[in-house]
Amino acid sequence: MTYSFTKAIRRYWPALIFVSIAIGVAACSGPPWNDSITPVGTSQTQSYAQPQATQTPIAWVSWYTVNDTSLPGSNNNITGIEDVNSVVGVNYGNSSGSVQSFDASPAPSGYTNFKTLSFSQTSVTYLWGRANSSHGGEVGYIVPQGGSYSCNPCGVTHGNGWQVINNPAAGNCNNTTLRGIDSSWITVGYYLAGSGCGAAAPFEEYTESTCCSQGNPTTVFTPFTPPGPYDSAIATGVNGVGDAVGYSTSGGVSTGWYYSYFAYTKIAVPNAISTQPLGINWQDNVVGEYWTSAGGPYGFLVQNPGGIQYYQYPIYFNNNAQYSQTIPYSINDCANISGTYLNGSSGLYNGFVATSPAKNCSLGGAPKQRIRKHAGMGGQ
Repeated sequence: MTYSFTKAIRRYWPALIFVSIAIGVAACSGPPWNDSITPVGTSQTQSYAQPQATQTPIAWVSWYTVNDTSLPGSNNNITGIEDVNSVVGVNYGNSSGSVQSFDASPAPSGYTNFKTLSFSQTSVTYLWGRANSSHGGEVGYIVPQGGSYSCNPCGVTHGNGWQVINNPAAGNCNNTTLRGIDSSWITVGYYLAGSGCGAAAPFEEYTESTCCSQGNPTTVFTPFTPPGPYDSAIATGVNGVGDAVGYSTSGGVSTGWYYSYFAYTKIAVPNAISTQPLGINWQDNVVGEYWTSAGGPYGFLVQNPGGIQYYQYPIYFNNNAQYSQTIPYSINDCANISGTYLNGSSGLYNGFVATSPAKNCSLGGAPKQRIRKHAGMGGQ
């Protein structure tokens, strides 16, 4: 089944379900949860993952600190990693005005060839996700200068060129952010809505040419409606089969969700007060961050959240004991993970790439050929 058919389903299915996109998302309530991955006991976790966040974290084979030292900022995040292990990241200082993005290429001993990615006529270029495709591709947001665009911030994609994207459902708020992208350039993110423009609503977006568009591409926006009630919700990651992740927030507490086959599965790390999934790969491995009453953020990885219960238990993912604040943003098909960690000695955040013990995919290697397991259907 080709991806064009998948996109067609994405485009017309929402019309069969919804008459229109709801602008306000306060106290939203979507369909019921398909299942919850919150464990009901600890006995099944003993041979798979630690039941407490304070126990020894999983050790990945190699950790590479990845910072673009040519940029003026002192903090770095590696926000996206594709299957050939090229990355996109963000360099920033103590002021949001100093935010710049970059990409870098892998080498056997680390990362090289840093290239600054900056959209013209903007004060901030913040790129989140990186696609696995022949021409690369990142998504994020920009803050325009001098009224060059009506939106602020504006969603943006970057490949061979730059494209500004603003979800029309945002109305007068004119505020759109993109957070994830797949190899077919389907993106996910959120826009702000409501009377005070403070409620986030999740969506996916893609561009297609149709028989009736006379060669002009049509931009399609499809809302996600995770179960509620919640005050806000955002979509953070999408993979090549249409599965997506994100989280909903109510009263300052976040609950993760995983979307597949028109159903939503809850992602909630045991003993955590908030869970935020941030990235997903082809095999439905999900990474993200969580908080406990003792603090955070800490990293986690969940394998196949829509599958059988045993594999839904989280692996607690941290750099090592001295870098307890570890945020994994992205995971590729080699199960290599990128993100950021806090260096307690310097007080600065460093970007990282961690290579997986489960896959034989070095920084110079690539994963085996993927097999499409099903056609993704998009958000409801």
